Amino acid sequence: MRRIPNVCCALLLTMVMSGGVRAQGTYFHDFEQWFGVKLSGQYGKNWSLSTQYVLRNYGFLQAFKGSYYYAQARYAINKHWYPDAQIRIVNTFYDDAYRVEFGLTYRLRMKKNAYFLRLAYFNEREHLLPDERLHHAPDHYVRYRFRYRRDLPKRLIGSVSLEGWTKVKVDETVLKRWALSAELDHEIIDRHHILLDYLYQVEYDTDFPVALHAVTLGYEFVLTKKKYKRRGGKDNRDDR
Repeated sequence: MRRIPNVCCALLLTMVMSGGVRAQGTYFHDFEQWFGVKLSGQYGKNWSLSTQYVLRNYGFLQAFKGSYYYAQARYAINKHWYPDAQIRIVNTFYDDAYRVEFGLTYRLRMKKNAYFLRLAYFNEREHLLPDERLHHAPDHYVRYRFRYRRDLPKRLIGSVSLEGWTKVKVDETVLKRWALSAELDHEIIDRHHILLDYLYQVEYDTDFPVALHAVTLGYEFVLTKKKYKRRGGKDNRDDR
């Protein structure tokens, strides 16, 4: 039990030390509002599938930023270990981006509390053609996330997370960004959820570093009808 907070502190210290020089610079604060719609379901005893659309806007509905499409498959090896694969497609006025990601999550459930550690690799590119036909070389990242989730009264679930992204290059490895987030999940009626999320994200490895503040209002419908249980020790899914 004590190892989980220690790992979180180690991740935070590593990100602060790696980005210490950048953190002293001048940041542009970007305020955005996002809206999301998500469908998810659990199939059989081990598989979880989900798809999601997120509309990102600059400011308070001031200007359209882009459309983000997600699809994820997740497999439960046992009650602790969960490998997953995810595809993300980004469409904006300026460019497109395609991401393929593979991750592994460890979960520790203790009554109303749950702790998650996730390590993942992803490749991001401007389109799906072979590397030799790209105008820019694809980017390679390793991301690592600690998340704490707690069941709250009145069908509420609260969670906080700390995450970092490391960009892997041929000649160097640099911290790209780190983020803190907090989320409330309210099941308004059976299988219908309203999500409210706040994200603070700091960007590194750029001449114009950005501190992002994003508020997301989302809706999720869970397709699984039988034996569905979002809360409690029998739920084997990390819902985000």
